[in-house]
Parts: sequence; structure tokens; C-alpha cells
Amino acid sequence: MVSLKWRDAALQLVFHLVLLVLERFLISVVQLYLPLPHLTFFPSTPSFGERPPSQPRQVRTPKSFSGEPTTFKVWVYSVELALRANTFSSRDEELDFISSFLDGNALLWFLSCVERGTVFDCWTGLKNALAETFRPIEEDEEFRLSLFSLTQSGSLEDYMTEFTRLSLHVPDLDEHSRALLFTKGLSFELRTEAMREHPINMTGAIRAARTARRNVSVLHHSRATQMRMPVRGNR
Repeated sequence: MVSLKWRDAALQLVFHLVLLVLERFLISVVQLYLPLPHLTFFPSTPSFGERPPSQPRQVRTPKSFSGEPTTFKVWVYSVELALRANTFSSRDEELDFISSFLDGNALLWFLSCVERGTVFDCWTGLKNALAETFRPIEEDEEFRLSLFSLTQSGSLEDYMTEFTRLSLHVPDLDEHSRALLFTKGLSFELRTEAMREHPINMTGAIRAARTARRNVSVLHHSRATQMRMPVRGNR
């Protein structure tokens, strides 16, 4: 009985060895007659510290600018994102790409510049010329006054959205002044809490405002809970 068991075990071992040799032989034959360097039988994994190949960035196509002053800053930002995501072989190719997003009065202005022989060296020159034509100084002052007088009258998110929209039209305001102005416009409770953080930039100011909102909410909840607690009389 013992010899039979050893014989069966030996046969199984031989069988597995034959299968392994046959598998190696088939793999070598396939690699010999079907040389496909981009295919591998076993998927490779990147080694430690090795970055996977980068994928092309997906950038939303800019909307057309027709000369409306209120949309100029947002349009410039979207165009600059698209420029960073694309590669151009020449200045003319880059300007053709930008001019394809002009419409209405802005397009008519650009065509008149071309007819007069005006040459824009780069995107910066075209952007400055567009700004001088379609961004009135008076309107910039209106945005500045609106920003400096803005106060929070609703939710913190609504205030942040309006502050960001107005500050986009006041580019000469430095980061520290912007943070102080944002904190000053908060509601009284949030402003008192946020000022304790002494924010020096917009990131810190927004973080301080959100922390203040959470602290004020906890305080209100604590006071409401205490008011609902029954008062025990003296025995």
C-alpha cells in the first residue's frame, strides 16, 4: 500500500512538471512567431516612485466674448487655461485660436485691427488691447466701491460668491488687504470670531470664517439646550 501511494505521488509530480514544461514551450513559440512588444503575458506594475504616464488635461472650451465688459475677466481666465493646455507652433496659430472665441463687437473690433495692419506680438498684447477697449475705467471703480461696501446679509456661501465675483474686477488689491476686507464684511458674530485668527490671505480668511460659523453654531446650540432644561426649585 505504501509503495502504491509513493508511485501515485511521483506520477502526479511528473504530470505537473510536464505541464509546466509544455506551458513554457507554448509561450516561447507564441513570442517567436507573434512578436508583439506592446503585449505582455503578465501585467507589469510601476515600481516604487515611478509615476504612471500622464493623461492629457481636459479643459473646458472658452465661451465667446462679444464685448460685454462684465464677462471680460472670466473670459480671459478661461482662455488662459485653454492656452496652457494646448501647444502652438507659432504666434499666428495661437492668435488664430484666441480669435476663434471672439464674437459680436469684439470680433468686429479684431477684424478692424487686422485690416489696419495692427500686429499683436502675443496673447498679452491682444489681452491688453481688448481690456482698453471693452473694460471701462468707470465700471472698474463701480466694482471697487461695491466690493468695499459689501457685507454679509445671508449665508456665508452667498457672501463668498459675491465677494469673489467683485474682487475679480479689482486685480490691484493685494492678498492681505483682500483678506482683511473679506473678514470686515462678515456678520458681527462671524467677524468677531474670525478676527481672532488674524488671517493674512484669502485662504486663511475663508478658513477662519468657516471655523467661526462652526463655533457660533455650537454656542447657539448650547444656549438653546440650557434654556430647555427644567429649573429645579428649592426644597
